[in-house]
Amino acid sequence: MYRDIWGGKMTRALDEFHPEETLVIDGDILFHKASYLSSDVIDWEDGTEPELIQHEEQALQMIYELVNTITTEVLYRRDDDVNCVIFAVSCPSGKYFRHGLYPDYKSNRKNTTLPYKSLLDTLKETMHNIGNKNRIRYISELLGIPVFVMFVRHLEADDIMGIYGSYGSVIATIDKDLKQVPCHCYNWYKRTFEKPSEDEADFFFYKQILKGDPTDGFGGCKGIGEKRADKILRPYFGNPVGLWSAVVQTFLDKDHSTNDAIRNARMAFILRSQENLDGQVVLWNPPE
Repeated sequence: MYRDIWGGKMTRALDEFHPEETLVIDGDILFHKASYLSSDVIDWEDGTEPELIQHEEQALQMIYELVNTITTEVLYRRDDDVNCVIFAVSCPSGKYFRHGLYPDYKSNRKNTTLPYKSLLDTLKETMHNIGNKNRIRYISELLGIPVFVMFVRHLEADDIMGIYGSYGSVIATIDKDLKQVPCHCYNWYKRTFEKPSEDEADFFFYKQILKGDPTDGFGGCKGIGEKRADKILRPYFGNPVGLWSAVVQTFLDKDHSTNDAIRNARMAFILRSQENLDGQVVLWNPPE
């Protein structure tokens, strides 16, 4: 079994799957890793142009092996039923709702040339192409359970994982940003499970507002890093209103505006259970 969810209403997708029996894997990271490790640059040492050799079958096999390992770990260590695997991938258009908040979002990545980009594009095209399901069918048959590729228009993989995680799914990623979502998360590099509390997740989120995310191209308060953000916010742990007030005051002290703080919060916030249920993104709003 295989299919794509091509966007639209998340309620439809949630009705079709049982989130508590669904493992949602960060497809963006998985595809990047498989593409990178399945690409070789051969230097002929005779003055001719180096040749890039890419192994699509190797990449697909690597994806299967990693998904199989993740699924086995989740079943063994959590004693949960996993009856469905979803690859969460970012919208293929590359146009996310965060661009509407900040046009330069991820613009720092535009000029980055990846040696394995053509293989990565091939994998993404294979997974997204309605007319060619042989590859995803291959992985599904080897695992013995349905495997799906899911993207939602204007959302990133993080948002899909955040929504499903909030409904009870186990998510699998190595992305630290998911620490702001209070759900079961499996890190396949560390082979660890984490489930932050609501208070821990909120605290991580508010620190992200202050720090910004240079990887995604949006900054935070001037001179505020991890340690400074922690020191400023720690007295308000467990108090969302207090945390937000401290964030706003810090922005103002650093010659930013309240609107700058709200924009950063909306950029950093990963959508959760009640977001995007009707196909429209519901932006974060300050606590009252």
